[in-house]
Amino acid sequence: MTILTLLLSLTALVSAAAAILADYKANRSLVYVLRPLTMVLIILVALQPAAPARSTYRYLILAGLLACLAGDVFMMLRTKKVMAGMASFFVALLFYIGAFSTGLKLSLAFWPFFVLAVYAFFFGRGLLPHLGRKKIPVILYVSAMIIMAWLSAGRYLQMKELHALSACSGAVLFLISDSAWAMNHFVRKRRLGQILILGTYFAAQWLIAVSIH
Repeated sequence: MTILTLLLSLTALVSAAAAILADYKANRSLVYVLRPLTMVLIILVALQPAAPARSTYRYLILAGLLACLAGDVFMMLRTKKVMAGMASFFVALLFYIGAFSTGLKLSLAFWPFFVLAVYAFFFGRGLLPHLGRKKIPVILYVSAMIIMAWLSAGRYLQMKELHALSACSGAVLFLISDSAWAMNHFVRKRRLGQILILGTYFAAQWLIAVSIH
């Protein structure tokens, strides 16, 4: 990691902490600035020089980060555009799935998929009764999350490299963040929910961004 990448990462950390605090205190003006700023800083981390052998992976991750930035903008608005935000994050998941598929052999470890499938089953049991007409898009979204996390785990188990571990850790945190958001939004809103949601979300995007290097 270069000095510039480290400085950008530390700045993103400070911005993320400030964004979470502003959100907790319901300071919308600061949230409108700090939440997208944090993602822009994370994108700048991803834009730092990377290994040319992973150029396709890099472009897909960058596209995913930009889609997440769009999702953030929709989700933080006073009149939240939930479906537009979910659509943006779904597109991000597709880009991440494409990225985590690069360099993979056809044979993937089954046990991570089994663990994730069990998680999805119990998570779905608690969530589905509260979705109403949004069941189909949420099921599609959760399916994409599970596939993304599985591919990232399979990629790490095959490569056993630090950048693959970073991507896998980011994918798991992204899954946790989105799960917490879904429960907070559809089931029961908790005052401290946003701290978990945004904390894991920003960490996830940073880990995925640095997996390029």
